[in-house]
Amino acid sequence: MQSIAQKNVLSVEAKSTKEDTCKDKFQKRPTLDRMFASTSQRNDDRLRASYNISLLIAKSGKPHTIGEKLILPAVEDVLKTVLHKPASDIIKRIPLSNNTVERRIDEMSSDIESFLCNYLQTTHFSVQLNESTLPDNAALLLAYVRFIMNQEIYEELLFARTLIADTKDESIFHVLKDYFIEKAIPLSNIISSTDGAPAMSYLNCKGSIGLGEFDTTCKFWDTFCIQ
Repeated sequence: MQSIAQKNVLSVEAKSTKEDTCKDKFQKRPTLDRMFASTSQRNDDRLRASYNISLLIAKSGKPHTIGEKLILPAVEDVLKTVLHKPASDIIKRIPLSNNTVERRIDEMSSDIESFLCNYLQTTHFSVQLNESTLPDNAALLLAYVRFIMNQEIYEELLFARTLIADTKDESIFHVLKDYFIEKAIPLSNIISSTDGAPAMSYLNCKGSIGLGEFDTTCKFWDTFCIQ
């Protein structure tokens, strides 16, 4: 038989356990702050997914419509088949329309260009200029830069601009010069031109017309076929 003291102890313990349970439930109850935080986290995750997928689309070179036409249906099928979870609500909240993907890529490209130009303002680098022709026969100038960062060699596309007038060496040089002025990159930071680009030879050899009017400190080597 239990004594009165034992019964009192058990009664107190039961009451204490009940109070602890109620306290836990009260502390874990949904609040406005928690609901907003949870919703905000989900929105952040879906926005991050949209940017990550847009980056993959950009790297693949595929049309931007592949997001809605292939990637989202594939994700939905994986969620249903492998994870056995309803996917419609998740899929609807990941924006991947053609315009959205294009906007995401433009935003990321702008950030990368800004970082690259800021870095080139304070370091030496080589330049390679290539001409390409668009389907409408418009001439496109591609400028690549090669530089060292964190003891590693990097090669990046600096810009792609249409040649409005012609494709003469002088015109190409002025497109390059105008871009460097716009981005505040000193021409004196150029130390070489790869593949012996004619426009860069113009920059080096005809300083009285070109570079001499702009920056007389720029001297570099023409290099053929650097890989």
